[in-house]
Amino acid sequence: MSVPLRWQDCNDYSADTNADASPEKPKLSSRRAARRVASVRTLLIGIALGVLLSVAAMSATRALGGSSTATLPLQPVAAVSPLKVTLQSASLTRHLGYATVTATAVNTGKHRLNGVEAVIELLDDRQNPVQVESALLPVDALPGGGSVPFQVEMRDDAHATSFRVNFRQLTGIAAR
Repeated sequence: MSVPLRWQDCNDYSADTNADASPEKPKLSSRRAARRVASVRTLLIGIALGVLLSVAAMSATRALGGSSTATLPLQPVAAVSPLKVTLQSASLTRHLGYATVTATAVNTGKHRLNGVEAVIELLDDRQNPVQVESALLPVDALPGGGSVPFQVEMRDDAHATSFRVNFRQLTGIAAR
């Protein structure tokens, strides 16, 4: 019958048979070690330069007015349609070449309106449209007397001095 060896017995056995061999880690040559240090140093310098350049680019963009926020005056629109959707608390902000209109649409009629779309026009100083964008309101149906906030983003135009908001239904009926 054989008896299993214990772990300590194995270590004792290997120490007895290999007394001359010592388990040391192989040392790297000085050239290899210098290369590793240099590559790590180069990597860290590259990361630091990337961070510095990113911060410099962001501050240059701010200095040139890229992150400035401006508000254009709202041009009132006369209601000429039997559908009654009015605009409430509208504002336009400019940021990095885009204009964002944030407003609230109110259905002043008694009937529910389906598929209402907001049409934003950026106007020049002679009230001519220079940019137009439309977007559906974030609800399927705008109930009678109900209101819904919405936001429309569009490319900005440097010639725009004001904006106008119109409403229409997907059926093509203007809802002013």
